[in-house]
Amino acid sequence: MNQKLKLIERVQLLSNLRGRHLRVAIAIVVLACGIRVAMFYTIYPAQRHGAAGAFGSAAVSIYLGGGLTTNDQEVSIIENLPNNYSGNYLSFHTNAAREPFTEFLPGPPILIALLWSLIPKFNFAPYVFLQCVIDAGLIGCFYLVFESYNRIIALTTTAMMVLDVASIKRTLMVGYDFWPQFTVLVTFIGILGIVGNPDRLWRYTLLGLVSAITIWFRDLTTFLPFAVTPMLVWYLRGRVSNSFRRTVFKAFLYLLPLLISLGLLSFFRFETTGSYRPTRSTFWHSVMVGICQFPNPFGLASTDTSVWNYAKSINRDLERYKLADMYKLPNSPYEETVKQLSLEFIKLHPWLFVRNALYRIGIMISPLLYRDGDFIPQSVGVVLLPVAIVSLLLWFIGLFRLLRSQPALFWLCASVYVYFFGAFGWFYVIGRVILPFLFINCIMYLYGIEGILRTGRARLMAGHPL
Repeated sequence: MNQKLKLIERVQLLSNLRGRHLRVAIAIVVLACGIRVAMFYTIYPAQRHGAAGAFGSAAVSIYLGGGLTTNDQEVSIIENLPNNYSGNYLSFHTNAAREPFTEFLPGPPILIALLWSLIPKFNFAPYVFLQCVIDAGLIGCFYLVFESYNRIIALTTTAMMVLDVASIKRTLMVGYDFWPQFTVLVTFIGILGIVGNPDRLWRYTLLGLVSAITIWFRDLTTFLPFAVTPMLVWYLRGRVSNSFRRTVFKAFLYLLPLLISLGLLSFFRFETTGSYRPTRSTFWHSVMVGICQFPNPFGLASTDTSVWNYAKSINRDLERYKLADMYKLPNSPYEETVKQLSLEFIKLHPWLFVRNALYRIGIMISPLLYRDGDFIPQSVGVVLLPVAIVSLLLWFIGLFRLLRSQPALFWLCASVYVYFFGAFGWFYVIGRVILPFLFINCIMYLYGIEGILRTGRARLMAGHPL
C-alpha cells in the first residue's frame, strides 16, 4: 500500500513539473512572439532583403496563375515601397515581358502566394508574421526539450534566443535567411526528441519532411541531415542497441523525404536554369567574395561589386552584362570567370587558403573574432579581443564537458559544427552562416562556465586551492 501511494505521489509530482514547464514554455512563446511582432511594426518595419522585390513579383504571378515568373517593373516598385506591409502588390501586376524566377529557390514566393489565398492581405505582412510565430514557437519547444538536460542552461539559452537582435532581424526580413535557423533548430529539437523516445517511427519521417520542405527555401542547410545521420546511427546502435536492420530502417525513414525532395528540386532547377544543381545559381561568386574576406593577393574588398568589377577587368565580355543578370544562371560567363580565379587562388596560394579556413572556423566558434573585413587583431581591437579569446576557450571546455557528461548531445552538436565547418568554413562565413547555430554556441559557452564552476567547487570541497 505504501509503495502504491509513493508511486501515485511520484506521478503527481511529475505531472506538476510537466505542467509548470509547459506554462513556462507558453510564456516564452508569447513573449518572443510579442517582441518580434512589436519590432516588425515599430523598429524594423522596412527590414528588407535584396530578394524582396523578386519574391513579391513571383508571388503575384503565382497567385494570378501566371507561374513562377517575375517582371523588372514589379520588382522595382516592390523594392522601393516604404515598408513590408504597405501597398497591394496585385495592383502592381503588369502584362509586360516576364522572365523565369531563377536567381533564388522557389519556396518563399510559393509560400507567400499560399498565404495570400488564406489571408487576403497582398503584401509581405502575412509572410513575416508567420516567420515570427514559427520562430517564437520553436523557442518554446527548445525550452521544453532541453530543460531535461540542464534547466539553467535551457533558461539562459532561451533568454538569448528570445532577445537576440541579430536573429530577430533575420526573422523579420522578407527573404530566405530565416529558414536556415529554422532548419537547424527543428533538427536539434527533433533529434533530441528522438533520443528521448527512439521507438516512435513517425518522428523520423516528420523530421525528414521538415528538412525536405526547407531545402526549397534556402540552401545553407540542404545537406545538414546527411551530417546528422551518422550521429543518429551511432546512438541507435550503441546506446539503444537497435539491430543493424532496424537502425538502417530508421535512418531511411529520416532521409527518404529529403532524397525525394532533392530529386524533385534538381529536376525543377534543370527545367528553369539548365543545371541539376539544387542550390542557388551563384556559388563561385560566394567563394571569391570569401577569399577577399581577409588580406588577399587581389587587393579586393569582400563585396559583390568589388569582385564583379575585378572579374570584368579579367573578362571584357562581361561588360555587356549586369551583375543582377549573372545571378540568375549557374553557368553564366561570370560564374565561369570567378571559378577560374578561385581555383587559381587555391592552387597558387594554398597556405592562404588554409589560413582563411582556420580563421573562419575560429569566427564560427567565437563570432567576435571577425569585424570589418579582417581577423584579429585588426578586427576586434584591444577591448573585445579578451572577450573573444575567453569565448573561444569556453567553447572548447564546454565541448569537452559534453563529451564526458552528455555524449548524445555532444555528438548532435558536433555533427552540426562539422557540417558548417565543412560546408562553409573553407570558403565563406558571414552573419547569415553563423546565426543558424548561434544558440548551440551559447550552449557550449554555458557548459564551459558550468564545467569551470563545478571543477572549482570540487577542488574547494576537497581542500585544494583553486
